[in-house]
Amino acid sequence: MIFFRLSHREILSDAVSPLKLLIEKQYNTSLQTSLSLTNDNKRISIQEYSCKMIAFKAFICSRIGVSDEMWRLLEENIETVHFKKGDRIMFKDDIWTDIMYINSGLIRSYIINDKGKDFTRQFYFNTSESRTANLFVLDLTSMLTQTPSNRGFEVLAESEVLRFSREKLFSLYEKYKTWEHIGRLMAEFAYIDMDTFYYALLTKTPKERYLELQTSMSGLMSQVKQYHIASYLGITPVTLSRIKRELKNY
Repeated sequence: MIFFRLSHREILSDAVSPLKLLIEKQYNTSLQTSLSLTNDNKRISIQEYSCKMIAFKAFICSRIGVSDEMWRLLEENIETVHFKKGDRIMFKDDIWTDIMYINSGLIRSYIINDKGKDFTRQFYFNTSESRTANLFVLDLTSMLTQTPSNRGFEVLAESEVLRFSREKLFSLYEKYKTWEHIGRLMAEFAYIDMDTFYYALLTKTPKERYLELQTSMSGLMSQVKQYHIASYLGITPVTLSRIKRELKNY
């Protein structure tokens, strides 16, 4: 039996039951929320580890077949990191040397123009509607080219991520064709996600884009400032307020 900490109950909620079923099928086991925990640090550590790693592995394996041996090579180099609301993970002109997968919480990336105006570039969260681009917290261009990033990253709600270094990941690419293939496919998934987003930005109405964001962020919208949502959608806060009024009165 694999137990999950109550703090990760979102993995077992009705909203993400497909992920629960995927994990159960993948590992031929059943999942149960652990409602009572002892003060045994070792036991808590094992439960935290199971929750974080099994969900992450299920995400990867649902897209790409990975043997236990190949997975162990990556697993050995992953660490869990927690961020508080208001933390800045990276700043403009920093160079990305790590890749992060978000387990819980909410993070945004942003760009500041020459006039000092802030534009939200992406939201990172882990719900049943998350796309690949929402799950991996990084500036892919900066990470691949090792050049300064043109964006910053801000934590909007207490967040937990799995972090692994670019250096170690690229070392796996060089040694094992399997991981080189996985890295290429994941980059392709992220590109397709962003291409789909920009197509929607040009072809769908602001109201349609807002409704899609509301669905995908599932309960997280209240933790985001309205002007961040507006800039992400490519509209003004006034337009966003009008859309929300229309939806409320509909």
